[in-house]
Amino acid sequence: MDRRSTIGISAMTALGLALFPSGGVSQQKSMKEQLVGAWSLVSFELVRPDGSKQPTFGANPKGIAFFDAAGHYSITVVRLDRAKYTINSFTEGTAEENKATAQGTMTYFETYTVSEADRNHRHPY
Repeated sequence: MDRRSTIGISAMTALGLALFPSGGVSQQKSMKEQLVGAWSLVSFELVRPDGSKQPTFGANPKGIAFFDAAGHYSITVVRLDRAKYTINSFTEGTAEENKATAQGTMTYFETYTVSEADRNHRHPY
């Protein structure tokens, strides 16, 4: 499993904690209907094969995920403690500032499916 797959699985697991609180969602809607919408990130960790965890985007990352009814999702995660641009212009950032932004931000777009039988969401990783 590559790093991107691990990150995607970890992100989806973390989102799952926020998406399905016990008793907080109507049981009359399908799992897919409950999933569609915008969701705030609650955590983001890289889980290694030995089970150890690394907070990839710091202790308090910010993020959002969007799931549409056609089976697409997009996730964006940012590290809040990354270096800011000195002149407040990302188009004129220094090499260090650009590196900090690239290493402190992740966005991706993928597809997902839902298994109503076992009430799980899946993506193709």
